Amino acid sequence: MTELQTPPTELPVQPSKKQTPRWVGYGLIGSVGLLIGAVLLWGISTLSGVDWSGKKLRVVQLQSAFAQEIDPDAAEGDGDIVTVQDSDLGTLQLQKNHRLGINPLAGVTPPEEGDRFAPTVDGYTVLQGIDVSEWQGVIDWEAVAEDGIDFAIIRCGYRGYAEEGNICEDSHFAENLAGAKEAGLAVGVYFYSQAVGRDEAIEEARFVLESLDGAELDLPIFFDWELSGTDTRTENLPSANLNVAATHFLQTVTDAGYQGGLYAYKYLAYLEYDLAQFAAYPFWLAEYGTTDFYYGYTFLQYTDAGRVDGIYGDVDRNLLIVKDAEE
Repeated sequence: MTELQTPPTELPVQPSKKQTPRWVGYGLIGSVGLLIGAVLLWGISTLSGVDWSGKKLRVVQLQSAFAQEIDPDAAEGDGDIVTVQDSDLGTLQLQKNHRLGINPLAGVTPPEEGDRFAPTVDGYTVLQGIDVSEWQGVIDWEAVAEDGIDFAIIRCGYRGYAEEGNICEDSHFAENLAGAKEAGLAVGVYFYSQAVGRDEAIEEARFVLESLDGAELDLPIFFDWELSGTDTRTENLPSANLNVAATHFLQTVTDAGYQGGLYAYKYLAYLEYDLAQFAAYPFWLAEYGTTDFYYGYTFLQYTDAGRVDGIYGDVDRNLLIVKDAEE
């Protein structure tokens, strides 16, 4: 915090006036004119979308990008049970719900694990992104941006697996948030949750809000709850508890003026979450090697073995799939 400056007790001594040559005055006026012209040019270029630095503009307007495309054919059959053959989970009995939208990449062949996925889909704009945490170490965000990355989702913190379930801040959160913003990427946040119910989920959401301290985001704050194996505090957690936790986390960040979002891989999405409860939130799906998910999603994490300039080692790569505006 900047300290208040104490006003001086004595008036400053005015310097003695000296006669200034006329040519100096003309030069000063010319310099001021050039400065004003440069400022006006910068303002016009900014308003018109031109990046004065010459770099590609990557921060996109995403205010209405998160709505899923509604499947009109499914509306009549809402509540009907459909049989879906999933490449990982086998035969599933799922409920139709048109509010959950359409898989934007249905039928698109994904790449081999670790390869860059850049599908061209009629009616959509597909943006490239990453999600990162302290595990990536120090990141050269300018190099990341120059490698064609449009957005980053940054881990704010996590809750531990042990019985006490302490909340910890990601040690690189602040520098990653600042670095990604400075490089011109669209930025979102996620929290790795191990909440077992309402109170812990609210605690996690408030931790994220305190860490952000009012910082603006382009993308959602995602609730990322994952199964953590045996002998952990969330082993055998009832689905009802998970749905309650997600609901209250997302409601808390929404009440604070942020966009909430839900992250899940297929097992959780199909068998643990009641996705219909979260239809109003952007959905971030983790699905590697296939694109056969039944419902819609806006974000796709397609590999955890991606490579990006500016990051040492593997990094999760993602897509943001934006429905094009109708002309």
